[in-house]
Amino acid sequence: YWATGSSSAFEVLAAAKLSLPTSIEGLTRSAINITPKYIDESNPSECLWDITVTYTAVAQESGGPGDEGSFQFTTAGRTEHITQSLDTVSKSAPGDDTPPDFGGAIKVNSQLDVEGADVVAPQFSFSIVKVHEASQVDAAYRSKLFNLTGKVNNAEYTVKGMTFKKGELLFMGATGSQQGTGPWTITYQFLARPNNDGPIKIGDIDVPSKKGFELLWVFYMKTADMTGTRMKTPPKPVAAYVEQVYEYGDFTDLKL
Repeated sequence: YWATGSSSAFEVLAAAKLSLPTSIEGLTRSAINITPKYIDESNPSECLWDITVTYTAVAQESGGPGDEGSFQFTTAGRTEHITQSLDTVSKSAPGDDTPPDFGGAIKVNSQLDVEGADVVAPQFSFSIVKVHEASQVDAAYRSKLFNLTGKVNNAEYTVKGMTFKKGELLFMGATGSQQGTGPWTITYQFLARPNNDGPIKIGDIDVPSKKGFELLWVFYMKTADMTGTRMKTPPKPVAAYVEQVYEYGDFTDLKL
């Protein structure tokens, strides 16, 4: 499937869960994997996502209650819009002119606006399918799944032999199905992004650190620069901010 209209992986996955069939020809939907093809956060209608849905025979794929369940993953990176480079490799100007110093700002246009560029950033997406006894998936447990959706891990968390530091793992939600009063088959969806322990260099600014799902943005200001003959007020990074945009949750409540 293809999806458009949003730059948020969480929104796209949530829409896919609601709109795509939960079963086909006797097979049960076991996983939904989304891959960004084009992301422009300022123009959500232009964004494009590739959605792959897996349907399996539950008895063959998932085992019985208490079984470790199936596991699927992808390391396909996400597209991220950045305005700051890691390093300015070179800068050139005609004749004896001195190129203006933008402090690592990317694609400064003639209006002195920082346009930035799209790059591939690391991301790990995975899903776990697990079968639970009917008594384990009561209203309280389903409420915990609901409350943890859209939250990041509040402490180091290990699942399927992988350990994620605080803030590296985002729970995208769960999809469950039950036949009559039998066991529940639940698919758990996660996104992982690595923490950056810093310091992160932004021009002359050192950002101490940034957790995987925190947001780093840069404030630019046009500052006087008399070294060049073509540019007197090039924009430079004067401040950098790390924002928490997801709440923390206790992932041990998932009981994986």
